[in-house]
Amino acid sequence: MQSERRAVLSAEIFSIYHWSRCRYGSPRIVRELESKEIRASRPFVAKLMRESNVIIFRLNKGSNSENVKSN
Repeated sequence: MQSERRAVLSAEIFSIYHWSRCRYGSPRIVRELESKEIRASRPFVAKLMRESNVIIFRLNKGSNSENVKSN
């Protein structure tokens, strides 16, 4: 039972992750799961993402070349 739920949840996470063009992290994936009436905690979703080697690309929003002062 528990391994079935884990497998279904992993597949759903993988699906949402690729639907989001690999941009959603665990908080957003949890919200998407809740909209589909699937309950899972953020730490558990994050753990399943780590186990299935789902990589989140992070951007530094505050560091771009326009904000750098030159002397």
